[in-house]
Amino acid sequence: MRRPLAVAVGILFGSVISLVSAQPTAQSSAETAFLSDTKAAMSTMARDMAIKPTGDVDIDFVAMMIPHHQAAIDIAIAQLQYGKNEKLHEIAHQIVESQRRQIAAMRAALGKPVPNSEPPMPPGMKMK
Repeated sequence: MRRPLAVAVGILFGSVISLVSAQPTAQSSAETAFLSDTKAAMSTMARDMAIKPTGDVDIDFVAMMIPHHQAAIDIAIAQLQYGKNEKLHEIAHQIVESQRRQIAAMRAALGKPVPNSEPPMPPGMKMK
């Protein structure tokens, strides 16, 4: 039963990675860097979500959701680095903050240590 889910997740993320990989002919260096960063985030997420089931739904859920939330953080940070739209920057900041809180809450729910400090933002960027 778990195998079809893994296959479906793999197909979904493979499709997303293919879309991110499709690059138009005339790209700015910011667009190229953004696509590279988002492709790396999606690849890492797909790899890290392919867990070996433990037999405990709660542990497996958290093991899959943390990489999913981390990818959202990484993609939002890429938006902050390369995007120019201030409204999207605000949304990206909210994504980073909310996904970090959710990761901490999931870890705490399982009794796992929650890091006291969050990973730093890239140079020149601060959380609002």
